[in-house]
Amino acid sequence: MEYLINILGFASLATILVDLLDTLDTEQKLPQKPFKCALCMGTWLSVLPLIGMYDLQGILMAGMSGVSAELIDRLLNK
Repeated sequence: MEYLINILGFASLATILVDLLDTLDTEQKLPQKPFKCALCMGTWLSVLPLIGMYDLQGILMAGMSGVSAELIDRLLNK
């Protein structure tokens, strides 16, 4: 259960951050990846904390967090 909470928490945080950066970047100075891509942001945002908490299993969880962030982003921005 703790795994799921961490994955969904990082995914939600990444989705919020991507939307915030996209809104604030009015002059389009930030590159698309990783700053405006929910999958990329979710993965890179969560990889170090999850490796710190779960060792090498954290890499897999970071991937799941990225995919979850992309799914959340697509559901919110239909």
